[in-house]
Amino acid sequence: MPVRDKHAPLQVERVYEAIKTRVIYGHYRPGHPMSESVLARVLHASRTPVREALSRLGEEGYVQRIPRRGYRVAPLTRSTIAQVFQVRRLLEIEGAALAAQYATDEMIQAMQESSAYPEFGDGEESYHERLRANERFHLAVAQGSGNQFLVDLVRQCLLHHSRVLSLAMERPILPDTPTQHQLIVDAIRRRDPQAARTIMCQHLEDADRLVMQAADSKRIRGMMDS
Repeated sequence: MPVRDKHAPLQVERVYEAIKTRVIYGHYRPGHPMSESVLARVLHASRTPVREALSRLGEEGYVQRIPRRGYRVAPLTRSTIAQVFQVRRLLEIEGAALAAQYATDEMIQAMQESSAYPEFGDGEESYHERLRANERFHLAVAQGSGNQFLVDLVRQCLLHHSRVLSLAMERPILPDTPTQHQLIVDAIRRRDPQAARTIMCQHLEDADRLVMQAADSKRIRGMMDS
């Protein structure tokens, strides 16, 4: 009987996270070929965990399998971007209202700590850290709902959102984000579900408008029209 490598699942997870991070933050852009042999060499792994990671990323919509040619990074489309925001509105508006009812004091403190962006520079990595800070805040609010299924779905949407912004040419920034984040935290702390809904709705609509303006002006790299 062959000896099973007990480290294999960890290897697949490491490779999966490494490839996914490169796709989300724009290091691998839409259409980029995903060669198993090249990725194995770059990530210091065998081809088996690379193959498993690519299969998983394909299920999540980050890469596409091309018959007889392997994988490539999946393109972005305007409709995909719009659909992500549609789902975010469905999840996060009600999630904020649930957080106003069920979040513990510790959860609200976590929201508070992640509500304001630290000072960032002008470089690409600084912008990526801004995106990660935004992810942390929205996940903290989702955690306050007490619904882990909602948290997992919000995380998926946020990562797709960060991918879109990472591919935008001007690195768009919503200037009112820290203020809106704080207003959301204040409404949750007051245990006011309706206010939390209203402010989160406005925040997401403003973010949606920012991203769709970039999409409509063809300022997102690798975006297709359909």
